[in-house]
Amino acid sequence: MRRLVASQLTVPMIRKLRCRPDPSKPDLALMQSLYDAGFLRCPSSGMPVFNPSACAPGLLEAIWGAYCKIADSVNTKDATPTEALDGLKRLLDEHTGATE
Repeated sequence: MRRLVASQLTVPMIRKLRCRPDPSKPDLALMQSLYDAGFLRCPSSGMPVFNPSACAPGLLEAIWGAYCKIADSVNTKDATPTEALDGLKRLLDEHTGATE
């Protein structure tokens, strides 16, 4: 499966992966590719993989925004991802049918 995923990586995709992510433009195509290939963990990072196609657009935006905010917080040590995580929690509760 790793070979399958690696064989589908193109030069433009690798360039895109090297660019700073735009929090306002969710890009979960690589996540979807990993999920579609049967991965439950990214073969290079070990990060958990989920199915983006199972998410509503608002939830995808919240997931992407939280990922970007967490990365910025860890890398810069300047900000907290609290607001992004609060919004994500609310949308995940809606997605799963959980109530508070």
